[in-house]
Amino acid sequence: TQSTWGIVYACARVNANISQVYLPQYLLDSLEMNKILAAQMPLLVYVSAMITAFTIKPLSTYLKRTVLCAIGNIICISAACGLKILPLLPKMNETTFCAIVWIVCILLGIGTTICLVTSVTMQADLIGKKVESAAFVYGILSALDKVINGILISLIEFNKPECDFNNTESQTSSCGALASYYTNVLSLICVFACFISLFFLGNMIRNNSETENVTKVEEERQGLLSSVVVD
Repeated sequence: TQSTWGIVYACARVNANISQVYLPQYLLDSLEMNKILAAQMPLLVYVSAMITAFTIKPLSTYLKRTVLCAIGNIICISAACGLKILPLLPKMNETTFCAIVWIVCILLGIGTTICLVTSVTMQADLIGKKVESAAFVYGILSALDKVINGILISLIEFNKPECDFNNTESQTSSCGALASYYTNVLSLICVFACFISLFFLGNMIRNNSETENVTKVEEERQGLLSSVVVD
């Protein structure tokens, strides 16, 4: 179970880190937003993430953490689909377009925060009273997170197309390729990470459901045996 939550945590970190690193480039190159508006969107992601963090504890009293984390991944997939669609939208009023980008950024902040917080708290629950192993577990998770993200970002930068500003003829096509590249990086990697996380979460939800059913049957059996003995 710890290894499963480790994978879920790693996927959540990939989702959060890739979006933090490449969201500004996406806004500037893919959406061609002005720098002032492009600076506001990451701030909006952080503000929505901070507000969401305060709501997770009340929500966890009504929903299991596995279900809550799955909901967070679905929200992230919705945001990633929005990021993929935004450059394809027809020309519209700047205020309307900014409002759509705001909604996508808010969804991104909400989804990544739910995934991160639930995966970290579940690791804390699994450690429980075995505090002597806490440093080792969190150290391994942190190392795994940094290695995976470092490799991913290195591969992304290695394969990034160059925008040729010196050649006027090729500038349009090369910069267009760069804009599409940032769109694909930000949307597809986030979707891929979320689907991996959902796969393992689905297995955990199914296994927990089967365990609960077995426990319930066993409790009913013990109750029947107790009533027979009393009679």
